[in-house]
Amino acid sequence: MYPMGRVLAFQDVSSNEKLEERLSCIRIDEQLDRITAVCLSHQCLALACKFLNDKSAYIFFYDLTQGFRKMNKFVHEGSPTDIEDRYFISLSISFDATHMATLTNLRMSTAKLYEVKKDSRLMSACSWLDELKKISRGDRLAEIAKITIDPNDKEQVCMSGKNHLRLWRNIGGILKPNPPLIGIDTDDNFVDHVWAENNLIAAITEEGKIVLVAEGKDCILQTSAFGSVSDKANCLLSYPKGLIVAGESGLLSFWEKTNKEAKERMVHERNIKIENRGKIACLSFKATNYSTFLAVAYRTNFISLINFAKLLKNEPNAQTFLDQGYHLGQTEETDPAHNYVPVMDMDVAVHRPLIATCCKSDSTIKIWNYTSFKCELARCLTSQRYNANPEAIKPLSIAFHPSGYLLAGGFDSQAMIWHVLENDLRPFYIFSNYKYCARVRFSHSGHLLAIAQMLSSNRMIFIHNAYTMQLLHSIKLPGSAYVYEIVFSEDDLLAALCCTDGFLIVYDLEARKETMIHSSRRCAYFGCKINGPDDVLAFGSDDAKRGIIRHILLSLIHICRCRRYAVCRSRWSPYH
Repeated sequence: MYPMGRVLAFQDVSSNEKLEERLSCIRIDEQLDRITAVCLSHQCLALACKFLNDKSAYIFFYDLTQGFRKMNKFVHEGSPTDIEDRYFISLSISFDATHMATLTNLRMSTAKLYEVKKDSRLMSACSWLDELKKISRGDRLAEIAKITIDPNDKEQVCMSGKNHLRLWRNIGGILKPNPPLIGIDTDDNFVDHVWAENNLIAAITEEGKIVLVAEGKDCILQTSAFGSVSDKANCLLSYPKGLIVAGESGLLSFWEKTNKEAKERMVHERNIKIENRGKIACLSFKATNYSTFLAVAYRTNFISLINFAKLLKNEPNAQTFLDQGYHLGQTEETDPAHNYVPVMDMDVAVHRPLIATCCKSDSTIKIWNYTSFKCELARCLTSQRYNANPEAIKPLSIAFHPSGYLLAGGFDSQAMIWHVLENDLRPFYIFSNYKYCARVRFSHSGHLLAIAQMLSSNRMIFIHNAYTMQLLHSIKLPGSAYVYEIVFSEDDLLAALCCTDGFLIVYDLEARKETMIHSSRRCAYFGCKINGPDDVLAFGSDDAKRGIIRHILLSLIHICRCRRYAVCRSRWSPYH
């Protein structure tokens, strides 16, 4: 979140005010590394925090009845002598905010029950790893991932995870497991569970099976969570009419309550598909005086807000994704090899304090204000909006017009120009004949637009009039030259093409011919500074990936090598 700093933001969906007027923020300590768990009741918010260079785990409380005021009490676990990091993986607060259950990571393996209103006094605790060894069969040791407090009995909690779904009770200050639940397969991996209603526990397995347990002991239902459809389950939500199960493919399964006298207590109603942007991490339901919302958070860092009434009626535009002030990039799930490509290109506007960035992996373009440290505009280029296949809308390059009111982008199947509005990018012109536009650049004055088409069979540079879109120059690249950067001279009479395979080409836009073609097989050029038709300062790296700077003057080459560093930028002094 922006402005700069770590801020937790809350959006009020219960009013018709503008979004900016519905946001309230909590400033977080700048030494915060990550928030490992969050729990919310109608009175209190609990944040489990992990700080930089600190092996301990902390929980802070905020009073929601007094405008998110931070409370004086907090929970601290761990000490400076700990060998490994300790952190909370699950929290649960009772409805009246008097009790809290915590669960730490597997290596530390502790579950605790606190009485929150009495200065976070510890009521009971256990090393559940030791207890699990007593109740596990053979070497199939359970891995607990979630803990919840029984809404009718604050001395009792439910814990679920791999090979485990069981109730635990505070007995003499120690959490002890209740007898096994009847009819539960202990080999199942339970990914989530909720208290659906009084004395009814609902749980889902990774393979997409839903389990209902009544009175804390009897399994009354065990079937596919998605009816006749096969899908893996990610998370589970209890709402007033029943349950919602989220599938791995973006499928939402709705279960509705029946009579308490009925044996099943829940029946499968329908499946609804929503836009899939990765695995769903959690769901949240909110009913207001104006509408009913379903919030969906993805593990790929996307958040969407769904109008519940429109979703059930299958109306269009029911799902809205919230704009975010960061690029997604690749994640460990989508790219286990860690070949992350978060930002493909970046450019700066001259007459406005704006920076534009684009990301291929999440198909987004974002505009940042570098004086207020805000993400002013964020747009995800969806295939539905541009009537294209998903691959065609992944941006490869971006360029800002000097005025800051035009933006150019290059894609696999086209190049585009947008008008930059206050809260939107409006398409202005589409170059549909160009393919794989790896680089786009405006000239210093803004009247020229260069587009690099880097097809393996046809590598060309096209220079257009940026206002009339008239094609002015077509430059054929020699051999296998691959353009990494396009640089204009300050008077816009020369254009230099910096290539990663050793070519450096200077093109005279008035004479319509090359004034310099320099080639070095052992160098990749990333940029240059043009001082004249035969005077260029270029930088890049050699075949050993060492930084290199070349001053090319009338075919005389002066070389400066940087043996320990890679050169990424170079500039002339005022007097050269």
